Amino acid sequence: MKLALPSYPKVKVKVEQPLHLIFSLSIVLPLIIALAINTSAAATSAVSATVTAQSLSVGVTDTDVAYAAMDTSTTKSTISTDLDDSHWAVNIGNVPEDFNIKSMHSTSAGTTWALAGSPGSEIYTHKVCVTPDDSICAISTGWTAMTTNYAQIADSIAIGDTEVFDLQLGTPTVTTDFNEQTVDVTVQAVAD
Repeated sequence: MKLALPSYPKVKVKVEQPLHLIFSLSIVLPLIIALAINTSAAATSAVSATVTAQSLSVGVTDTDVAYAAMDTSTTKSTISTDLDDSHWAVNIGNVPEDFNIKSMHSTSAGTTWALAGSPGSEIYTHKVCVTPDDSICAISTGWTAMTTNYAQIADSIAIGDTEVFDLQLGTPTVTTDFNEQTVDVTVQAVAD
């Protein structure tokens, strides 16, 4: 006996899952890539940095010179064979320094003496000699005339190191003012 199977209508079934898989991959894959890129962009690395403020400072030993009374057309200096009053400029900053020096036109209760390279009527000289051996200053070629502008007297002075210098004053050839004259000298520290 043969059994007859019931007859069912034929239905076509469409499989759409592969389409869903493609659609899902087309959305998910770019998100995965974007996350991977964003993750690597967020990586950081620290840089350690420090800074110290630069301090330029100079100290000068014995800040007074008493040239005392002098005749016109004469010189007096701080070298050992004269006033024996040499000076030391010391780097008290925290970096290597250059030292500069300048003088000024005198101040007085009377006539002002002008500062120049050679003496004249109401004109005086103020010179500097930079050497640890002041016998070089004892000869006239060891002196450099100062002006009212800074000029370098020492280069690359290490922290705590010193530079020895001497001063020489030359009086005017003629003056009408016999009052005390103030003839200050300024030493300056600048970055090396």
